[in-house]
Amino acid sequence: MVALLHGAGVPAGALQLLHGAGDTVGAALVAAPGVAGVVFTGSTQVAKIINRALAAKDGPIVPLIAETGGINAMLVDSTALPEQVADAVVQSAFRSAGQRCSALRLLCVHESIADGVIEMIQGAAKE
Repeated sequence: MVALLHGAGVPAGALQLLHGAGDTVGAALVAAPGVAGVVFTGSTQVAKIINRALAAKDGPIVPLIAETGGINAMLVDSTALPEQVADAVVQSAFRSAGQRCSALRLLCVHESIADGVIEMIQGAAKE
């Protein structure tokens, strides 16, 4: 994916990929003096470690955006409007490519409206 993005014109200096464990590669990246901000998706435990490491750095405050996880559910009863459900599901599940702690992970729909709601969500997702 990185090679494709570089091929599409994203500068190599703007996009780099480093594989490795958080306690080695991640710790070194967070501690690097040139880091101006951190965006992290993962566990709350690791987000706290990153937060403490950034707070201990000298110099300007480094912003941290930490999306820590959970399994978010939506419960839909038989009185719900299928159009509103489909819109809410697509927005919640796919906004930010689903990489948010608030992203929908589990949808429970009352069986009396489930078929229509599922069909509507499928159509919305295709759009």
